[in-house]
Amino acid sequence: VLTNSGAAYSAEKLRLAGLEDRFEVVVTTDDLGYGKPDPRVFAHACSRLGSEPAVTAYVGDDPVVDAHGARAAGLYAVWLARTGTGHAAPGVGHGWDGPRVSSLAEVGPLLAAREADLGTGAGAR
Repeated sequence: VLTNSGAAYSAEKLRLAGLEDRFEVVVTTDDLGYGKPDPRVFAHACSRLGSEPAVTAYVGDDPVVDAHGARAAGLYAVWLARTGTGHAAPGVGHGWDGPRVSSLAEVGPLLAAREADLGTGAGAR
C-alpha cells in the first residue's frame, strides 16, 4: 500500500476493512515527509518491497497522483478509472495513455499478460 495518508489513519482504515494483515508493506506520508506523485515515494515503496521499479506494478485511482507519478518513477502504472470518482469521465485522464481498468477484477489478467510479455513470471510484483 502506498498512500498519501498518515500512518495512524492508514492503519485504522486497514483494520476497519479487515485488511491489516494483508499487505507486506504500507508506505505513508509519514515515512518520508512527502507523498505521491513524487517519484521518490514510489522508489521508496519498491525498496521496501525489495523489488525493482521496472518489474513492479502500481494501481491507483488518480491519473495524476497515481498513474503519472508511478510511471515517472519507472513502475508499470495502471489507472483504476472507477465510475463515480470524477476521474473516469472521458477527457479526465489528464493525458493518461497507459493501461486503464475500471475494476480491480481486471487487474489480475492485465498483470498476467504483462508478466508473459516481460517473461518475468511469478517474480514480478
